[in-house]
Amino acid sequence: MTREMPPGLEIRALGPLEVLVDGAPLVVDTRKALAILVLLAVERRAFARDELAALLWPEADDESARGALRRTLSVLRAALGDRWLRVDRTSVGLEPDGTWTDLVALEAAVRAPDVATLRGAAELARGSFLAGFTLRDSPDFDDWRATHASAVERSVAGVLDLLAAAAEAGGDIAGAVAAASRRVDLDPLDEPAQRRLMALLARSGDRGGAIRRYRACVAVLERELGVAPLAETTELYEAIRDARVEPDRGPVATPPPEIAASGPPPPPPAPERLPHVGRDAEVAAVLDCYASVSVDGRVAVVTGEAGIGKTRLAEAVVDAVGAAGGLSLVARAFASEAGIAYGPIIELLRTGLSRPDAAGRLRELPIATLTELERLVALPEDVVGAIASRLPPEITGDQPAARSRLLEAIASGLSALASGPVPGLIVVEDLQWADDASREGLAWLGRRLAGRRLLLLLTWRPEDLEELETAFVSTIENLPGVTTVTLHRLDRPAVQRLVAAAISMGLPEPGVDALLAESEGLPLYLVEALAAGTSGAEGPARSVRTLLRERLATVGETAAQVLSAAAVIGRSFHLHLVHGTSGRSEDETIGALEELVRRGIVRELGGSPEAAFDFAHAKLRDAAYEATSLARRRLLHRRTADLLRSGSWSRDDAGRLVQIATHELEAGRDAEAAEAFREAGIRERALYANREAAGHLETALALGHPDIAGVQLALGEIRTAQGDYVGAIAALEASAAVVVGRQPPGCRDRGARATLRRR
Repeated sequence: MTREMPPGLEIRALGPLEVLVDGAPLVVDTRKALAILVLLAVERRAFARDELAALLWPEADDESARGALRRTLSVLRAALGDRWLRVDRTSVGLEPDGTWTDLVALEAAVRAPDVATLRGAAELARGSFLAGFTLRDSPDFDDWRATHASAVERSVAGVLDLLAAAAEAGGDIAGAVAAASRRVDLDPLDEPAQRRLMALLARSGDRGGAIRRYRACVAVLERELGVAPLAETTELYEAIRDARVEPDRGPVATPPPEIAASGPPPPPPAPERLPHVGRDAEVAAVLDCYASVSVDGRVAVVTGEAGIGKTRLAEAVVDAVGAAGGLSLVARAFASEAGIAYGPIIELLRTGLSRPDAAGRLRELPIATLTELERLVALPEDVVGAIASRLPPEITGDQPAARSRLLEAIASGLSALASGPVPGLIVVEDLQWADDASREGLAWLGRRLAGRRLLLLLTWRPEDLEELETAFVSTIENLPGVTTVTLHRLDRPAVQRLVAAAISMGLPEPGVDALLAESEGLPLYLVEALAAGTSGAEGPARSVRTLLRERLATVGETAAQVLSAAAVIGRSFHLHLVHGTSGRSEDETIGALEELVRRGIVRELGGSPEAAFDFAHAKLRDAAYEATSLARRRLLHRRTADLLRSGSWSRDDAGRLVQIATHELEAGRDAEAAEAFREAGIRERALYANREAAGHLETALALGHPDIAGVQLALGEIRTAQGDYVGAIAALEASAAVVVGRQPPGCRDRGARATLRRR
């Protein structure tokens, strides 16, 4: 969409949040600063300071919330260069001059519906409103976001309807089909939109496509609503089937003879992986840290923004350690799994246990340590022997010594699985999304590396750290002898080397200067632009999201269906799960995954007992998820939950219960989600993951779990263990109030203990 002058402050909320200041990304140290900007820009009004404090820090007392708001506003004003933000003693506002918001442009397009304006507005819609942007401790903000997402979806639908109509009226049938297709993808249950697309396909001469569209419409209505199409939809289908809808007779472009003879060219094969450039010094710094490991272990930290190359650097270190004969355990935290207690640690343990020599390594550990580890993962039976029970029926009280035993068992188990004659390597990526229990376990290991021959390599994005994550980061960075590497964007010589490598691999030659200007040296953009054949000198700069969508559009139909299923499952996924979720046969699923691996969209993971895969980058997974319609996403979430519940490949642990609950929630099955959240909370309490347990129990209540007394009783126990005695008493009283004439067993005793400890 054209603008006469570039704005000073640019806020893009139609998709993943992007905030640019004078063309450069805004850098702040908390997501809540970005949330304030979005609130002010979208609402287009000033907010009272108390209103913002209550919205963004609901669990803090008034004084603490106001203090947090003051600090956040100070950071935000500094990042904005003391421009645009109006702050006084009572309110916070945003200056409209010099500020551009894609939502405002979208609304303006509806009021001035010429084709060029509508097409520009449609291009602004990169995805759902604030896709992937949430505040875990601010439910009111998330409710506000969800409400606006529905309204924005209606606005985008309106723009696409207008664009399709305007293009059709102007004789641009192909443009009308493109707009109508996007409209159907937005809401496949909208029959008028389905009929418009059917008619446009028929007018374009694609009668087969129109008939397939009708069949797809019938299938989605039956699957999601259990109804047949309306009579007018069926009548239109019959008219198209019987050739009673004439194709458009406008001018048709004639393809060159060589193309007409051979048919459309096949999609280009995926290029080889581009070399790792511009990171020699950073890789050397981490490897020097690894080389210094002798009797005692060391810690290395790699930080940087999204797409800067943290994963690629970690892979280079893993390769170097493997070449030296060392073992590596690698795990990653995911935003969608932040509520799973010990998620990354369990992934590390399972990777180590999948190796042939795992049993021999674990036999050296005390049986008490193995018993603690058995609470997290299933150990080889010949190692643990006859452990009577995998989880105790109930854990009560604070039991700090028991919690310490579990943390020390984690440290000992990971050390045993990674260490050896050659120092081992433990890598955990994206710790900004890790759960509290995992961060506590990693901090415990980091402080106790004496006598453990390994390097602990941790990565995170500073811009995504919240307050609790910041405390963890401070603990790690203050460890003695820690090596910290901060990745910056690539300079011109590095981009030139990357371009030279791309040319040698047969990729189109790009313009180095224009490519550098567009990418600003961000490795993810550079790699995607080179793979897409972007010249860097033609037309406006394309966003990373656009490049990723174009890359995903080259896959075949079966691969696209498997890709949608994989995106719903999560960043990493197993073959059996994506096979069952996608609905394709096993051969089709394997063939699709092979195609996706060839194209560099997913990669096969080694060191797993099952065939496992991972998206090459989190943004690829986000793009695939957003490209999947809402109706299909719900279907796939439902299938995934059912497969996880059948659980023949995994025991019923807390992590799997959280995954089931999350998929049930996204599928719209609140009752099933509530029960899974309750079960997960109880099991996480047994693992001392109190914050995660409390959050899941509260979610179960919010979803209407019928056992209010039992859930509140469990919350009371957790609040007592956390030292929140006021909250404990409130929960226990709520539990007692539900039961008329009797109290749940132990409720009075627990309430009395909480009251005494409060004193």
